[in-house]
Amino acid sequence: MPILGLNWISALIIGALFGVLHLGNGRRYSFAIWATFVGFAYGIGTLASSSIIVPMASHSLNNIIGGLLWRFTNSSQKDK
Repeated sequence: MPILGLNWISALIIGALFGVLHLGNGRRYSFAIWATFVGFAYGIGTLASSSIIVPMASHSLNNIIGGLLWRFTNSSQKDK
């Protein structure tokens, strides 16, 4: 973001790049659109906090919760 400027426009551009980078591995475009909005939120979080730690921690927490939900919902479906 510092290369593009520290404003909401750069957060939007970086959010779009974040979304594009989440395409692939069988993921649908709807996931990339969702990731774009989340990436924009991470960019705004960076601007609001003046630190990259906030979006890094948010992304990590998001991945941990998503992974746990995936793990436990998949294991419960296999038991049926």
